[in-house]
Amino acid sequence: MGFRRKPRAGRYAEQRYREGLRSWQKTNRWLFAGICGPFLVIGIVAGVVGSHFMAWIGGLIAGAGVALWVALRETPPRYVEKRRDGAEGERKAEKALRALERAGWRVFHDVQTGYGNYDHIVVGPTGVYLIESKNLMGVVSLRDGVPHLARRHDPEERLTFDRVRPRALSDAARIKGDIERLTGRRTWVQAVV
Repeated sequence: MGFRRKPRAGRYAEQRYREGLRSWQKTNRWLFAGICGPFLVIGIVAGVVGSHFMAWIGGLIAGAGVALWVALRETPPRYVEKRRDGAEGERKAEKALRALERAGWRVFHDVQTGYGNYDHIVVGPTGVYLIESKNLMGVVSLRDGVPHLARRHDPEERLTFDRVRPRALSDAARIKGDIERLTGRRTWVQAVV
């Protein structure tokens, strides 16, 4: 029996982020070259044919072109970056759950399903818990079980996450059914966001 490494939290979201980033970079590489290429060409030409001062200016221009290239390549649209933020939120939750693991609870991270993943499943003396992690920046309040987000630097922007609760409850019911089917024991799975 070989050693099987425990999956790290956020792996699924991180993988989706990397796929989105690669797609963004591949789709836009010629656009980036068209924007940044002239800086490089002008910088190289100025460096080769000009005086010492012009070579310095050419290096500055070429460096600006390279910096712009990197900035464009590594700044995908927000919908792609949200995956990286989600992975970070899952890793923060993993860190917070270590205390339960030290106390003897079983914690499973990034449990793959046929349609996505469960962020965390925690099993302990008080039952089974499905934990859905979110990495929300701002002040979160709960109203009728629905998370509401207010941004610290833009208090007029208020976001409601009304789909999180039904999905977490549905996933908890699915896990409950799987446990009962596999073990023959009835149990309750509590959904936590």
